[in-house]
Amino acid sequence: MFVYFLIMNCLHSTYGERIGSIVITLDSHHREHIAHSNFWKSLDGNEPPPFTQILSTDIGIKWVPKDEFNLQHTLEYTKSLESKGRFTLIIWPDHCIIGSNGQAVGTKINYTRILYPNFYNLTFSSFHS
Repeated sequence: MFVYFLIMNCLHSTYGERIGSIVITLDSHHREHIAHSNFWKSLDGNEPPPFTQILSTDIGIKWVPKDEFNLQHTLEYTKSLESKGRFTLIIWPDHCIIGSNGQAVGTKINYTRILYPNFYNLTFSSFHS
């Protein structure tokens, strides 16, 4: 813990003028999420590997949601992403699963935030998808 604090202190003393705040985000996903492999299956029953791109034109041809109830939603969602021209649906490795250690703020970061609240201008934000 002390070593971590020294590293943070060094970063602050080196870049303190340029660091306006540190934002801690809480990315949170259910295990069964549209961007996780276990939400999808190929027509032969296989899950897509991480970093697979699924386009709206792939749905029903290459990939289908495992729960057919989600078919219309997946089509609308992927078309919406694509229509904005910035994103497509990418399958990510499972991460930040609600209730897992991966969703929690790391102990050392939380320790610094709680015990030294005036050491940095910390902003605690939460983003959920």
